Amino acid sequence: MNREETIKRLRSKRYTYREIGQLLGISKQRIHQIHIGYKPKYKHSKELFAFIPENWRPIKKYDSKNIKISGRD
Repeated sequence: MNREETIKRLRSKRYTYREIGQLLGISKQRIHQIHIGYKPKYKHSKELFAFIPENWRPIKKYDSKNIKISGRD
């Protein structure tokens, strides 16, 4: 029995999404998605980020250790 059938069987026995999520070890939101047959719009990350130009570079992370506050030495 696959996960979708298990969820449908438990829902027919009046289990909540939360209870099913605890049994299967996944979130209640994901249980709901599986139960209603939700499919994500994008299957691959390449399609999802296709609008970002190839020469784009992320901004460097903020380094809080090297900050000097004036007036405090």
